[in-house]
Amino acid sequence: SCSGSALHTILFSMNRGEGMTLVNLTLPFIDHRYPLVDGISRHESHYLNACTMLPGESDSRGRFMIDVPVVLDFLAERKFF
Repeated sequence: SCSGSALHTILFSMNRGEGMTLVNLTLPFIDHRYPLVDGISRHESHYLNACTMLPGESDSRGRFMIDVPVVLDFLAERKFF
């Protein structure tokens, strides 16, 4: 998942630490362990609910699509680019 990939990025990044900002694209729910990792790390994390389950999918292992305009707006507002 997007959040799972982000968690691995946090844990195994060569450049982790202060000044690193991570934007995690999530469904309306996230694993509650991720904020625990954020709390002991020296980076800034944002959990952006920008994913929507595809029709017929019903759980966290289902297929989903990313709402690209929501993500771009979020990044632009915070001057990521």
